[in-house]
Amino acid sequence: MSGTSDLSPITLSDHTAARKPAVPTGIGSKFTADGRALIYRGNTILSRLPAAHPLYGWVSDFLDSLRANPVAAKLAVLPASSMHMTILGIANDAMRSPGPWPADLAMDASMDDCDAFVRRRLGQFPGIEQLHFDMRLGDLVIDNAALGFHLIPRTAETEAQMRALRNDLASHFQVRRPGHDGFQFHLGIAYLRDWLTPDDQQALARILASAVERLTPQAATIRFPTPELCSFQTMLEYRTLA
Repeated sequence: MSGTSDLSPITLSDHTAARKPAVPTGIGSKFTADGRALIYRGNTILSRLPAAHPLYGWVSDFLDSLRANPVAAKLAVLPASSMHMTILGIANDAMRSPGPWPADLAMDASMDDCDAFVRRRLGQFPGIEQLHFDMRLGDLVIDNAALGFHLIPRTAETEAQMRALRNDLASHFQVRRPGHDGFQFHLGIAYLRDWLTPDDQQALARILASAVERLTPQAATIRFPTPELCSFQTMLEYRTLA
């Protein structure tokens, strides 16, 4: 029996645009239409989903249920080992323009040099090793690129701390991406290979409803650990830099 009676309901939420592009926005950049991961180099500050936490096992089972359902033909499901909460994306090879690219780094710098630059710069940012974030699991959200669980700070103070950290890090690294202020903390689980039809969404909602029946309060609330600076070659794996 579910132990989630004291938690907000977790449901499927469609945030895709009313006028969609021909294909989801991750196709051709992060994944091919048949689900193969493409090279998409970058670095980011994130907090990993701890493998020892009950949420990790619950998410792993949910991913297995997705892969076993026909709706998986329209998804590139991510491995549980890649699960994380992004704090702030720093630099991407595919986003070399003022704003998304660090202002103090040459626009034509190699990604190896970029990784070294952000590692040095993070060493000049005090206190990050003392941070952690208390979150709870929210709705499963479909957007124009991906599928992921909304992560909700458990208190207003935690949210204010996280927003201030994002702003401080963006200033420290001299980066600011479009949508910075409206960023939603999330746990990405899959990229869209094709748009989901109403029938697909109903199937997804059934998988979610079944999984939520097995979700305990201990799994639905989590303290995310100290953020890490990571680099990535694809969306499948994040390697710790510092």
